Amino acid sequence: MTGVESGSSLREWKACTEETWYHVEDVAGPHRCVTAFRGSREHECETSNADRRPLNPAGFGYSFFDQRLVDWAGAQGLDEFSGSFHDYLSQPLVNQPGERWEYGINIDWAGQLVERASGLKLNDYFQEHIFKPLGLKNINMFPHDEMKRNLAFMNDRAPDGSLSLRLDGHLNRRPLYAKGKEEIDGVFQQGGAGCFARPTEYVQIIAALLNDGVHAGTENRILKKETVDLMFSNQVRRYTGERGASARPQ
Repeated sequence: MTGVESGSSLREWKACTEETWYHVEDVAGPHRCVTAFRGSREHECETSNADRRPLNPAGFGYSFFDQRLVDWAGAQGLDEFSGSFHDYLSQPLVNQPGERWEYGINIDWAGQLVERASGLKLNDYFQEHIFKPLGLKNINMFPHDEMKRNLAFMNDRAPDGSLSLRLDGHLNRRPLYAKGKEEIDGVFQQGGAGCFARPTEYVQIIAALLNDGVHAGTENRILKKETVDLMFSNQVRRYTGERGASARPQ
């Protein structure tokens, strides 16, 4: 969804030009790049305009995949499922932007750029520009009561392949009990993993993308065909990133 709304936003903002990307740093703020364990050799990353695209080569990682972030955070720790702004916006870069692909909070920063440029919270932007035009009522970062009643339990898979109920509940738990504008605004709205949805409604977004950006049921367009074509093109051909071993095997 963040990819869809990023494309939609950029369409509204006329074009994704070099000038647009030049101002990404002004919106996102400066970051330090961690290149060694314990942060002992942190240094400022050198960026060019072409490096400032908020995709997975943008230089960020996940603490559950990258040991460098675990060591950088120390005893305070990082938890990308906490709903805390700090656990996202305080993170340093772990790679030189534009030089390596790594799965991380890069798409969450794309969501932040949309929020700051549009003046809307990410969930509100989703609702207004994607879900409502498609007639979808059961996709939300903050599930309504009916959605909560139908929430699926999470399970853990053991090394032998067996499944067991996750006793501490859903990973993304904070949005489930946030009520009222103040509590909701206090939850970091993740561009990378924030939405709860009925599968039958989620696939309608996929179907719209496969139909060149047009939803067959409502005939509403959420993206231009050329934007969809760009989304399906290989954006990481020149990158050789490796996910590596999990920093948190559990």
